Amino acid sequence: MAAARAYAADAYLRNADVILWRLYTTSYDLEDRVEAEKWCAELGRRFPGDLRFVKCQLWLMSMHDEEVDVQRAWELAAEYERASTPQTVELDRRWAGMAVAAALAQAGLKDSARAVAVRSRGGASVDPARDLVYVEAFVRTLLGDNQEALDLLTEYLAVIGQGGAGTLGDHWWFNGLRDEPRYHTLFRDSGGG
Repeated sequence: MAAARAYAADAYLRNADVILWRLYTTSYDLEDRVEAEKWCAELGRRFPGDLRFVKCQLWLMSMHDEEVDVQRAWELAAEYERASTPQTVELDRRWAGMAVAAALAQAGLKDSARAVAVRSRGGASVDPARDLVYVEAFVRTLLGDNQEALDLLTEYLAVIGQGGAGTLGDHWWFNGLRDEPRYHTLFRDSGGG
């Protein structure tokens, strides 16, 4: 992976924080918990005040086989919100809430996860790209609420357009939907699924 080679070649690059973030997100997206934890920790070691360090710690709790510290998830969400700008605080609060909902789902606290996900929704005025809808689809998939997840993915694809779906359907977030015929219909034209 090019980012790993760049970081290994010069760990003190001017944009090392960006490279570390890319290494973390790539590992997370590949469902490689060990590497995701490694790069998140390195980001925190090198750039402890970086908001992305808070974000990666929180999202790590959404991964399978991750030990979930619910109290820590709420602390990270509060820290993320406090570090937000006035222009992004409303969306950031809701993003952090969805991350906590995913962590709660992984911890088996299904009713709490559902309540936090609903509370963290944002309309078009807060989330014009409707990315929170996509994230809630992940939370619903973790909860086994497959029809709700599919409804949310349908809503999301209606906003971004089928051409923008790319490989969204291939993400591990939606492994729990792979046996659903409607899932394959949604992503058939996009190349995902």
